[in-house]
Amino acid sequence: MGKRGPKPRPRLLDYAAKLAGDPIVPPADVADDPVALNVWRDTITNLRQLGTYHDADLRVVGRYACVISLWEQTLADVRKNGHAMKTRTGFMAPTPSSVLLLKLAQQALAMEQVLGASPRSRSRLKVATPHEPDPLDEFLATT
Repeated sequence: MGKRGPKPRPRLLDYAAKLAGDPIVPPADVADDPVALNVWRDTITNLRQLGTYHDADLRVVGRYACVISLWEQTLADVRKNGHAMKTRTGFMAPTPSSVLLLKLAQQALAMEQVLGASPRSRSRLKVATPHEPDPLDEFLATT
C-alpha cells in the first residue's frame, strides 16, 4: 500500500482538548510580571474562544503581554510627568516616555493584527467552525 504515515488523529479529540482548557505554561518573562501574566491569560483565553489558538502563537502572545505591560507603565509615567518638556533652547519637545508610549502602541497594534484581536483582522481570518450535526445523521444514529 505504500508509505502513508500514521493514522490521523480525529479532529473531535483536538477540539475537545481545546475546550477542556489543557494547561499552558506562560514564558518566564511573562510569569514574573503580574500585568503581563493577566494580559497573557486573557489573550490565550480569547484565542481559544475564537478557535484561532495554536501553539506557535505562544511567543507572539508572550511578547504582546510584555509590550502591554510596558505600555501601561509608560502611560502611568506620562500621566505623572506630562507628555512635553521644555528643551534648553526654550522649545517644547515630547518627553522620552511619550515617544516610547507611541512606539509601544504601534508594536501592540501590529501584534493585535497578527493575533486577530481587532475586528478588522478577525474578518480576514478563516477559521474552521465545528458544523452542526445533520438531522438525518442523528436519525440514522438512533435507528
